[in-house]
Amino acid sequence: MKIGVIGSINTDIIYQIDHLPKVGESMFGNKYDILSGGKGANQAVILNSLERDVVFLGAVGTDIFSYQAKKNFEDKNLKSEILVKEGNSGLAIIQLANKDNQIVVF
Repeated sequence: MKIGVIGSINTDIIYQIDHLPKVGESMFGNKYDILSGGKGANQAVILNSLERDVVFLGAVGTDIFSYQAKKNFEDKNLKSEILVKEGNSGLAIIQLANKDNQIVVF
């Protein structure tokens, strides 16, 4: 059975800090990662890793993040149909502090 997944493709920028900064405060972070993400993309990658016949349908922008998103699918041998649209690709900024998180999605 062929499975089609339609959904978002994001680049996740995840960073960890000790506490939330106060207004106007600059602080050092503990670490950060830049990962491929997006709810739909993640589901398709998991199905593909389970050796299901899956194709992913999504869209990226014309920015630097689009190249990494497409490369992620190629590296995982995941079949995909990616629409390239003018503007920005999906981006999620994920802040981890005090065992909690805040997420901003663009």
